[in-house]
Amino acid sequence: MPIFKVTIGLVLVFLGCHIPWFFVAAAGLLLGDYIGSEFLHLTQTWNLFVNDIKYGILAFLVSFIHKRFTSIIGGGLLCAFLILNLPQLIGWNMDWFSWHYFIAAILIGIVAVYIFDVFAMMVISTFTGAVLISQNSNLGTISPLFTLITLIFLGIATQFILLRYYQPTRDESTS
Repeated sequence: MPIFKVTIGLVLVFLGCHIPWFFVAAAGLLLGDYIGSEFLHLTQTWNLFVNDIKYGILAFLVSFIHKRFTSIIGGGLLCAFLILNLPQLIGWNMDWFSWHYFIAAILIGIVAVYIFDVFAMMVISTFTGAVLISQNSNLGTISPLFTLITLIFLGIATQFILLRYYQPTRDESTS
């Protein structure tokens, strides 16, 4: 369901740090997509989509228990998504990849969101949304790398401008 992932990517690019429950729900959905495709070997699009929705709804519901903690975990999961998908999108050979990089990305994401809070969520959500859009859209002659760079620039600029107009307090955004 590429249109579904593109929609999620657009929301993450432009509003990721402003909607912490969506940030966490997107992390759960992408985790469900990875588990469904790699471990459960779901090949039919509809079965994989239902599995993704289950994980996304579960993460969405858990995000209301403690927003700060779930935002930190969501940041780690989205960093893991980035380390798996960003090099492939750029065109790098993934022979170097091992599970150590995956764990390191999760830890870097957790530490970044814990220390830098909204700003780390802004960068992580923008990169994740840009990767999702670039992977799942076919824009003809426009290269995915150009799309990625353009979306990253527009997303960070938009989210930063929105932060200037409404600065969420630590309690409102992630507690």
